[in-house]
Amino acid sequence: MSEPVKTIVIWMLFIPLIVSVMLILTDFIREGSASVLNYIPTFLGLSIGGSLGAFVTYQAKKLRASNKE
Repeated sequence: MSEPVKTIVIWMLFIPLIVSVMLILTDFIREGSASVLNYIPTFLGLSIGGSLGAFVTYQAKKLRASNKE
């Protein structure tokens, strides 16, 4: 997998998924039940924010690599 694709997948899928699962688990522990459907907007919002994070991270890595040359 190429470097840009790895960065995008991590920022848009894994990080929002981990945060959403942690939110679901904390609500489940506190209240005893949690509806997964309530967290779809949270996941989608984090994914959209992750696309911005992926873009910034990729550009920073590209800039750092060009400065080393």
